[in-house]
Amino acid sequence: TTFTAKIGGTSCPVTSTAHNSGLWSVVCTAPNLTDGLFYALQLTGSFNGSLFTDTEQNAIYYADITAPNITAKTKQDVQPGNNVTITVNATDNVGLSFANVTVIYPNLTNTTFAMNNITNNTFSLTIANLTVIGDYDLIYRVVDTSNNTAVGTDFFEVFLSRSFTGIHYFRKFS
Repeated sequence: TTFTAKIGGTSCPVTSTAHNSGLWSVVCTAPNLTDGLFYALQLTGSFNGSLFTDTEQNAIYYADITAPNITAKTKQDVQPGNNVTITVNATDNVGLSFANVTVIYPNLTNTTFAMNNITNNTFSLTIANLTVIGDYDLIYRVVDTSNNTAVGTDFFEVFLSRSFTGIHYFRKFS
């Protein structure tokens, strides 16, 4: 008696078989396939010169081990008293669950905010009435439905606009 196995149409080399109490145990080495998907399992056995094949759809699940991919981050520098909207876009092979952003303030304190899910791939947060002048560092965390995580960084600035006017004199030295 011999067996062949396929997962998702790709060969799964049989490494051992055992027959016990009328049941067969067939062990094969799973092929390298895309994670986060279900695959059909096909088993073919040769018994006394006859071939028997059975296929079970969606029998094998390759666990999602791929982290999301942050594809874009947007924010704007603002003057004191204004709001800043922070947006992050990400993709994932299975699906995104949530995103948050840790804001590190100019005085080095920090707060983590849950971001609003705008679309399946876009998360956004508006921080209102920023008054402290300086750089605000951002640490994005995007998590997929299997708890795989992507991390990205960025920053924005709260600044005072200054205008300079006057006369500039050039003095020529000989």
